[in-house]
Formats: sequence, structure tokens, C-alpha cells
Amino acid sequence: MDKKLVKDIKRFSLISNSAINIIVTLFMGVGLGLLLDYLFETKYWTPICSVFFMFVAIYHFIKLIMTIAKMDDKKTREQNNDEKKDI
Repeated sequence: MDKKLVKDIKRFSLISNSAINIIVTLFMGVGLGLLLDYLFETKYWTPICSVFFMFVAIYHFIKLIMTIAKMDDKKTREQNNDEKKDI
């Protein structure tokens, strides 16, 4: 397979994985909050867990975007090196 195609597939898989991870993380936070509210007969665990897991999802998303940016930066450097070799 072509190297460019492999890198594009890898980037797409990271982005789609990120969307699934965000959704699952938010549902886990709401589910854990509802479970704790049910067990302790309170009303405040759902918002607390939802906000905490939202920050976890945002942190993971930012980390993933930085990984994709590093991949793009590495790709740009490789293209510049190839252009310099051709000259």
C-alpha cells in the first residue's frame, strides 16, 4: 500500500476513535452518577460525575489532536526532506 494512504487511514481511524471515545466517556459519567445517586439516594452525583467525565473526554480529545498535529508535522518534514533530495 501507498505510504500516504496508510497515513490517511491512520488519521481517519484516530479521529473516528476519538468521537466514539468522547461519547462513551460521557455516557459512563452519566451512568456512574445515576448509579451513585440511586445507591446513596442523593441528587448531586449525576452532575458531578458528568462534569468530571466531560473534562476527561476533553483532555483525551486535546491529547489526540496533538498526536494528529505531530503526525502532520512529521509528514510535512518528510515532504520537505524529499524535495531537498530531489534538488
